[in-house]
Amino acid sequence: MEYIPIRINTLRSENAVDFDIYIKVADQYIHYVRSTDQIDEGRIKKLKEKGIKKLYILPQSEEKYLAYLDQGLVSLANQSKSLTEKSALAHDSLV
Repeated sequence: MEYIPIRINTLRSENAVDFDIYIKVADQYIHYVRSTDQIDEGRIKKLKEKGIKKLYILPQSEEKYLAYLDQGLVSLANQSKSLTEKSALAHDSLV
């Protein structure tokens, strides 16, 4: 089965995902987050502490993932933060 890597920084704990997310352990992909689940900020933090930068989705979930990213950008644009804060948040998602 083929998987598409996604950056962990693109995931937001305040939003539920509508696609399954997998983590790669050794040479295996383990189901990590089920669609419609929210990702706890603590889980994201622990992954980052372990140096994990990428998670994975199935190719058929790519459109849902891209829609999730678009939703995040719209949400960011609507927040009452300064342009500097918004650009820092957007940059963090890309790194």
